[in-house]
Amino acid sequence: MLFFLVGLLVVNFILPIEYVGIKWRAFCGCIGAWAIGVMLLALVANYVRDWRHLSLIVSCGGIPLLFTWW
Repeated sequence: MLFFLVGLLVVNFILPIEYVGIKWRAFCGCIGAWAIGVMLLALVANYVRDWRHLSLIVSCGGIPLLFTWW
């Protein structure tokens, strides 16, 4: 379990840095993609009160990533 967690943390740190310019790399390295996701989840949860609908909306956000699998 710890092995997978370390791999997830490395990916969560490196991928956002790859997509931004040199000017924003330090900011993305300090904040991280997970923090932005948590803030967006709180914003969406403020407007969507039913937990089932919230779960569906959050899960549908990952569907476009399925096309990048290959």
